[in-house]
Amino acid sequence: AAYYKHLMPSVVKGLLAAIDGGQLGSDVRGGEIFLLRRDALLVMVQVLERGCGFTQVLCKGLELQETSCHHVEAGAVEEIMDSALGDCTLSSAPPALPWKNPWTINTLEPLTKIPATVYSLADTQLTGIIDRSENADELPRFFARALLWLL
Repeated sequence: AAYYKHLMPSVVKGLLAAIDGGQLGSDVRGGEIFLLRRDALLVMVQVLERGCGFTQVLCKGLELQETSCHHVEAGAVEEIMDSALGDCTLSSAPPALPWKNPWTINTLEPLTKIPATVYSLADTQLTGIIDRSENADELPRFFARALLWLL
């Protein structure tokens, strides 16, 4: 939940700028739903209402705990987005045609990139670092510095 809490302000800011700039179409209306992806995070954003210079959105973070189905879904979303938005790293992606959705078995239509900031989601392991004897002697000093840095 902390990742989504940190992500949402920049997502909303970027999404509203994209809506106002016409990157999501010329007529975004209430009820439209957008799916955003950042690393392992999927966010569903629904436009609740729009008019007279304001836009009201509802953001929902989707399944942060990675399960096998989440991994497959997120991978498929990433493959579609990368191929359509120019960061294609997968050779299996079909070429994007301006008049046809090349992914005929889904309803995703990649529109744009939105800048968003979030804490890094990294799996860091200290195996082999803190259990070595020469590092174990320095651990109390490092811990004290880290604690002072946090305070």
